[in-house]
Amino acid sequence: MLKRIIVSAAALLLSFLLVNGVLFLYERPVAWIDTPNGASRAVRKPYSILVHGTEGYSVSQIDSNGYTNSDYDLREQYILMMGASHSQGKEMAPEEKYSELVNAELTNGAEELAVYNISCDAHFLPSLIMHFKSAIAAYPNAKCVTIEIGDTDYAVEEFEGALLQPHDVDLRSTEQIFQQLSTPNKLKNLIKEVFPLISMIKSQKEAAHRASQKTGEPDVIDENEYKTVVKKCLELIRSECEVPILFVYHPSTVILPDGSLSIERSETVSIFSNLCADAGIDFIDVGNRFLAHYNDCYEVPYGFSNTTPGNGHLNQVGHQIMAEAILDYLTEVDCR
Repeated sequence: MLKRIIVSAAALLLSFLLVNGVLFLYERPVAWIDTPNGASRAVRKPYSILVHGTEGYSVSQIDSNGYTNSDYDLREQYILMMGASHSQGKEMAPEEKYSELVNAELTNGAEELAVYNISCDAHFLPSLIMHFKSAIAAYPNAKCVTIEIGDTDYAVEEFEGALLQPHDVDLRSTEQIFQQLSTPNKLKNLIKEVFPLISMIKSQKEAAHRASQKTGEPDVIDENEYKTVVKKCLELIRSECEVPILFVYHPSTVILPDGSLSIERSETVSIFSNLCADAGIDFIDVGNRFLAHYNDCYEVPYGFSNTTPGNGHLNQVGHQIMAEAILDYLTEVDCR
């Protein structure tokens, strides 16, 4: 009996180690830490290798600041790009994501950074507003700022929270942040890197839990309250710098039964874009570009061969369209 238990336990351990080893080539997260007073809501461990294969496939190296940029020198002045996981582009080959496409165009392919991308997972609109002051303090030589968003329908309370800006901006280097972690946090990050299978199981459980919490109808947004708080948020970020600021909005898409593509926009997007204009902030909706490309080429901007077409993160088509829209804008504001 004891021998059978030992054999079973050994087989289970061997299976775990085998699957865990394979995951290093398929899905390997890297250590990251929340940065409440930083340029973004979180940063990843510098110089680590991020492997993502559950949606698209990409192998990316994290730079010295904890973001996914090419390991080139940064120009004296640059385009600062902010956003969430769509901008981070960890589903794409690094050279195919829109920040790299824009950079290649601005540098004529030279090995330097005219674009710096500080996007990270779950860094959505309220979070972007909350961290804007810190981002400008950390990267003061930006000659233009682009902010990627996929939604404008957030509760008034979330925007009110974004107005509570950090009192002290954290300008420590990312390497310092990781060196100064507590021993338990260092151990937690080590486990995440060494055992990607545990991280995957944990992520799946968290995703299932979030899905189970989405019940009932969404809260109705009070238009007057929305306008009041968003106006304050936009005026706040406009006051932090004098350079052009652009929100790049990419709406969701749905493939209809007849094969046509439907662009699904946020309910508040027209209100948000008008408030941007009032605050002196530019706004681009790339939805019509998505639709025109689909009607010409029948290619969707979201989804991959190993996921559902039309859903998920921006794919190669989506990133290309985003890059073209941003390059057109940079020409208009003379920031190329």
